[in-house]
Amino acid sequence: MAKNKSSKHPALQILQQKLEDQDFDATFIPAHSEEELGFDSLLIILDEEPGEDDMRYGLQAFFVEDMMRAEDPDLPDDENPDFSTLQFLLELPVDWSELSGERLTEAYRLLGACSQKIPIGYFSLEAGEVFYTTSILSEDQRVPTKVLISAVDMMSFFINRMTPVFEEFSAKNLSLDAALELLDQRILAD
Repeated sequence: MAKNKSSKHPALQILQQKLEDQDFDATFIPAHSEEELGFDSLLIILDEEPGEDDMRYGLQAFFVEDMMRAEDPDLPDDENPDFSTLQFLLELPVDWSELSGERLTEAYRLLGACSQKIPIGYFSLEAGEVFYTTSILSEDQRVPTKVLISAVDMMSFFINRMTPVFEEFSAKNLSLDAALELLDQRILAD
């Protein structure tokens, strides 16, 4: 079973505080809140532009073992991992549901190229929606602060530069080569 030393606050609430200490906007969502996930989660805002009316990049974080226990409270101990997995999931504000044929193939290639450039995680396409996912393994749910902050900072940097390329790829009907060139410009500009 994944280790989680008992404390006054759930592990994700502690991670929220660590993120807020580094000026990230994060919200702890307890297991039995309006969202009805059945397990604790954390919403981390990756948007770089302060004061935007709408959140564009809301990264959801949760411990896989908590999700497993929520889905099957009677899960035998030998089926629970003896480590912790902090899972991150982000649905990007990109709709590629109308792409087909060669454009869809190019979209998959663009996602593959971006997955190779981003140091952790990968992009996927499901029913026209673009997702980003990655995870951090830890001995227990006390993820080291330096690892957490570095990972979220890295995700924020790349998501904020890659997603506009995904949007322009479909909105402006960019070729794959033009999208890849724009991607390199956006990443190298900073």
